Amino acid sequence: MPQYTHLHNHTSASLFDGAQKPTDFARRIDELGMTGAAITDHGVCYGWPKFQEACDDLSIRPVLGTEAYLVEDRDEITRLREKGSALRTDREDQVLNTSYHQVLLAKTQEGLENLMALMSWAAGEGFYRNPLIDFAKLEEHAEGLIATSSCLQGLIPQIALGNGRFAGLSSEETRQKLCAAAETYLRLFGDDFYLEAHNHGIEAEETMREVVQWLSGKYDIDVITANDCHYSESGDHWLQKVKTCLSTSNPGDPTHIDSEEAETYSHEELHVKGAGEMVNLFPEFPDAAQNTMEVLDKCDARLPMEEGEYFFPEYPELAPTETAHERLKRECANGFRTRYPNPTEEHRERMRHELSVIGDMGFSDYFLIVADMVQFAKREGIRVGPGRGSAAGSMVTYVLGITNIDPVRHELLFSRFLNRARVTMPDIDIDFDDRRRDEVFDYLYRTYGEDRVAKTISFSEYKTKGTIRDAGKIFRLEPSEVDQLAKRVPDNVSTAPMNEVLEESEELREMAREDERVEKTFRAANRLYGMESHTSTHPAAAVVTPDQLTDHLPTQQDDGETITQFDGDQLEELGLLKIDVLGLKTLRTIEVAKGIIPNAEDHYTG
Repeated sequence: MPQYTHLHNHTSASLFDGAQKPTDFARRIDELGMTGAAITDHGVCYGWPKFQEACDDLSIRPVLGTEAYLVEDRDEITRLREKGSALRTDREDQVLNTSYHQVLLAKTQEGLENLMALMSWAAGEGFYRNPLIDFAKLEEHAEGLIATSSCLQGLIPQIALGNGRFAGLSSEETRQKLCAAAETYLRLFGDDFYLEAHNHGIEAEETMREVVQWLSGKYDIDVITANDCHYSESGDHWLQKVKTCLSTSNPGDPTHIDSEEAETYSHEELHVKGAGEMVNLFPEFPDAAQNTMEVLDKCDARLPMEEGEYFFPEYPELAPTETAHERLKRECANGFRTRYPNPTEEHRERMRHELSVIGDMGFSDYFLIVADMVQFAKREGIRVGPGRGSAAGSMVTYVLGITNIDPVRHELLFSRFLNRARVTMPDIDIDFDDRRRDEVFDYLYRTYGEDRVAKTISFSEYKTKGTIRDAGKIFRLEPSEVDQLAKRVPDNVSTAPMNEVLEESEELREMAREDERVEKTFRAANRLYGMESHTSTHPAAAVVTPDQLTDHLPTQQDDGETITQFDGDQLEELGLLKIDVLGLKTLRTIEVAKGIIPNAEDHYTG
């Protein structure tokens, strides 16, 4: 049986057209008996944590990568934008609006850090319509990366096919451009540059395979084959079609599933094919399958998701020879005397035990940082809540002033919050006056540096009711019809997958039997359930890293703010310090009420 590795693949983290969850993709790879695969979503790294975790569970190797958007010179894009549409030529407009797909894979840990830095730059300073990189930026971050010539939208294929700015070139000019591009890649990546061949029955791909053979022979470049997988099974083309229709629909103007536009962004052959099928598709490249295995063997970069590994910033006010735990004990001793002027042995033993657990688990910096943030808010007159959740069971949080609830008096258990038997990050949720929460974020930026603090991304997912409303319209159901369908979802399964809803509701099953459009809508809602639909900025969560953010995670920009490309739960899995700065309207109301009531005595003790 031949061996093969899929190295160019998209998951639902490719929000526009990916129609397989990272976990489902990994499962399909395992079912086919393959030993690993790469994730290369469009311009982002969103799917990395889920994919790595799924691969680890299946004992297969994850290769972390992306399909970036490449321009030859990002500065040229800036110049053309500044020139203005009235002064630009048609050819300049073409340059401004064209980017090329570029598959990049993290070969080493240095390569992973380079890829995170590269994609963070692309999604920030480099962004224009898409997160853009150019050859100058690639050269800065090429170490530890593997690059391929990518799909038909790659630079080399676009030159070969005479598309865009390369239209009208003579055969000799085309050859010169192809050689120049290949030589640039070889200069940047050496033996870690591969030519990539596809075969989906598209005529342009046949032309490209001939060009790949020519360049491979001329420069002795190894060839890999790929299928540009966007969904798991051969019968799932319809699902990708649904996803792209949803992505191109506008309010009041859905892209119908049977329209010509619906065929633009999907293809019937983009599923995860078996090794034998991939080998048989490319008889002209007998070594390509083995080359994919060599790439897999080269790539050992990983996100640090091992249990018990943490990357906390150092508390900034430590004395030169002082450790974080020594400082924590000193701060707790001061607070202990204030909170417990007449302590019992039970109080002292409780304090010793909690400090021992916190120190052993390596969380001393965490408690100091959170306490410092809370004390800043109180100094500035920002109302702070008394504490919520399991953190209220800690005497340490109480004596540090993070919470205002005596865990001994109220018989609250520290072990519910933190214990050695369960190696998890402490989770302290803190409420602040919602009008002044941004002041707390600003304090974190000032204290730790803007290159080390970011708000976190939030992924919205397809849910049953919303997907019924959206998908129904692409199957030509009227807005009133999809609204009625959604309203008939029983309350007790309103957040469940569509298959569970149908088990519960005979009425909806009957409607599906009577109307094919309804049946297709329900089928789409069931398959899309849990896939990412769009992103936003989490209003409360921030991450603080010990050094530059992009040494630990990829970032992007949202309305001028730096946010992470991994969500809060994933940041904790990576051992990073996530802080929840919750805004509570009730605290604002208390402050307003105090201002209204003459001579009001403040009984609130937060």
